[in-house]
Amino acid sequence: MKDSHFQVVYPNGDVYAGAHKSAVKHGVGTYIYNDEAGTKYEGEWQDNLKHGKGEMSFTNTIAKFRGTFEDDEIRQGEYIDASGNSFKSRPHPDEKKQHLNGRFEKGRL
Repeated sequence: MKDSHFQVVYPNGDVYAGAHKSAVKHGVGTYIYNDEAGTKYEGEWQDNLKHGKGEMSFTNTIAKFRGTFEDDEIRQGEYIDASGNSFKSRPHPDEKKQHLNGRFEKGRL
């Protein structure tokens, strides 16, 4: 089945616009979270999970993370803060974790 595009507004106010396969986020799309941080993810999806290249931005702090995601978790990339400082994640012995200046662990910022 060919990917198609749609827009969904979820009951909590989150919005997804982009590709899907069988009503599941799949392909390239944008997810805007209805949260105080102004969180937005733009990038690749696979089977409803962030998977592949993408960018997570936080409009309230003007910060963003750009890199690779796997199974909805951050794998590797670069965090850029509001001042333009750039921090790159580095591999952790436990492949499911990354470190970013000691504050980036278990796929979370």
